[in-house]
Amino acid sequence: MNDILAILSGGDYVSGEKISQELGISRAAVWKAIDALRKEGYALSGTPKAGYVLSPSDVLREEELSAGWKSRIEEDFENREDD
Repeated sequence: MNDILAILSGGDYVSGEKISQELGISRAAVWKAIDALRKEGYALSGTPKAGYVLSPSDVLREEELSAGWKSRIEEDFENREDD
C-alpha cells in the first residue's frame, strides 16, 4: 500500500490502470488496496476516467512514521559527526 501512496502523493489524478501497470498488479488489487487505505483514514477520491487522487490527510501509517523518525535520527547523527 505504501507504493500506491507514493504514486498518489503528487496530488494529481492517477488511473487505476496506470497504478496497476506501474506495480505489476491487477486493477482489482489496486481497488482493494485503495479501499483498505480509505478504511485506514486516507482521503482518497476516485473519479471515473480520471482515476484516484490523494487529498491532504493527517493520517500516518506506522511505516511512514518510522521512516520519518529514522531520517530525522540519521540527520541528527550526521550533524553531530560534523561538530
